[in-house]
Amino acid sequence: MAIPDAHGVKYLDVVTLCWLAYKGNFRFGRWQSVTGNIWDATQKFEKGSFHAALFKGQKTILAFSGTDEARDWIDNISQGLTGIAGQYLYALRLAGSVGCEMVVGHSLGGGLASFVAIHKGIKGATVNPAALNTFIGRLPNLPNIIQMIRRGNLVINYVVPGEALDILDIAAFNMTRVGKIIHVPSKAGFFSVIRKHGLDDLLDPVSGNTFKELKPQYISK
Repeated sequence: MAIPDAHGVKYLDVVTLCWLAYKGNFRFGRWQSVTGNIWDATQKFEKGSFHAALFKGQKTILAFSGTDEARDWIDNISQGLTGIAGQYLYALRLAGSVGCEMVVGHSLGGGLASFVAIHKGIKGATVNPAALNTFIGRLPNLPNIIQMIRRGNLVINYVVPGEALDILDIAAFNMTRVGKIIHVPSKAGFFSVIRKHGLDDLLDPVSGNTFKELKPQYISK
């Protein structure tokens, strides 16, 4: 069974752009997604451990890299405890300046995309995203909660059941994923919560191949 699109963008295109946003995968130029669609990587943005890239294809999409360095976990923890973190605020400013129609991201990048979508009012899609903070201590995080209620419909999350951040989302009382959740398959075993969190083992339900087996192809500058 085919997996539903996110705001007109195919699921595996979302995964492709999330993968390309990682520092070790990004390269300027034209890429063929695993769906066959063409995406032009036109800009990249780096600030400390923050990394994002702008892609032009059927839409102009800003993709945020996920947790890639030890420093990223500082923002993961900070956002979880206080609702405020440097990368989240920078992502918000960046999205307002590049003219993107949509934001996407995996892991931490998914949290960034969710945050930007609800606070900027633009469409977003995520893969196994970090949840957003809803309480600071015992006090409600009203800016996040209000925008989750107002604009939660803008975010579509592709989630492997039982992956690491899915478990954290269930266990953490002060964190929640925002938007619609679509469960997607992974080749990783039942107890492999970390592998299930990654992109490589995500399955294309039509071909039965993993994303790692399919992989995007670089075409030209």
